[in-house]
Amino acid sequence: MNTGTTTFKQIQAAARSTAAKTGRAVPTQEYLTRHVLESFLDRLTRTPHAEDFVLKGGILLAAYGVRRPTKDVDANAVTAEVSTAHLSTVVRDIAAVDAPDGVVFDVDTITVQEIREQADYPGYRVRVKAAIGPWQGVAAWDVSTGDPIVPAPRPVRVGRVLGEPIELLGYAPETAIAEKGVTILERGITSTRWRDYIDIVQLARHGVDTDEILRSAHLAGYGNVGQAKWAAWRRKEGLDMI
Repeated sequence: MNTGTTTFKQIQAAARSTAAKTGRAVPTQEYLTRHVLESFLDRLTRTPHAEDFVLKGGILLAAYGVRRPTKDVDANAVTAEVSTAHLSTVVRDIAAVDAPDGVVFDVDTITVQEIREQADYPGYRVRVKAAIGPWQGVAAWDVSTGDPIVPAPRPVRVGRVLGEPIELLGYAPETAIAEKGVTILERGITSTRWRDYIDIVQLARHGVDTDEILRSAHLAGYGNVGQAKWAAWRRKEGLDMI
């Protein structure tokens, strides 16, 4: 079994190695957080809940060649009950998995907060403290439900700081772009989520085909949102009569 202190030193070395190869400083904190989140996901795949959730968000991008720092795991619950009690149970099951990753999750610190109170479907943010040797951090898991997934989820492989790649279900890149596009529409000019624009550009550069399948992903369940926002913007700019 890998100890937390050993893992901590390995992650420090990995951060230094990446910095030497890229010429860009890589904060050890970034790699420690990444390892915690990847360990969380890897353990999830070893539980009976593995196919209840579909990966999306920042970590998913790595499966399509786009890597950026992220502080949480994003998932869409497809067959699981989405409630405070059940999500707490899932995290306890994840923490109980015997994995040689050097991470210790403190199940006594689990918190679950509803984050989509105004939406048609609930969403929750789950947090649990985690330790890697002397380092203390937090694993954050954002779980949504009810969002359309078109095309269907597909098996993806996510590389890790340490250990073998994680294999699990994830959004197709078209779905990821569709969701980000809708977020941009919903927030309009008040949006400060510049990463959504950057992610769309990066995915497009990595071979996402913006043909009919991408348009269908945008339209599946999102058409009303897009049309309403477009109409509102035209009225605001005095273009509704043009």
